[in-house]
Amino acid sequence: MKETYFFRDLEDVKSLEFKTKEKIKNNKMKNQYEIIETIKLEEKEFQEFCSNFKHNYKFLYKYIEEMKIDSEGVWKCVEIEGNNKKILVQNNGYSYPRFTGLIL
Repeated sequence: MKETYFFRDLEDVKSLEFKTKEKIKNNKMKNQYEIIETIKLEEKEFQEFCSNFKHNYKFLYKYIEEMKIDSEGVWKCVEIEGNNKKILVQNNGYSYPRFTGLIL
């Protein structure tokens, strides 16, 4: 099972990268996750996504019901892919990326 760190209500990818490095440095416990779908974005759209996680993104709407933490504690998430970076999103029923994580 794949593992990473998820963070709630971050602004952008810079804060996600910073917080992830802090957790790695402090050897914190990771969350198990499963990718339910990969969404490949054009680079311009991906950069917009990375600069503002608090926006409502239409490409996430159809996965709102599926993105949750299952009974075994596994995070069901969507992978958002740009040219050379991937971000995990789990929205917990919200219409924006409530929780974000990096593929480690």
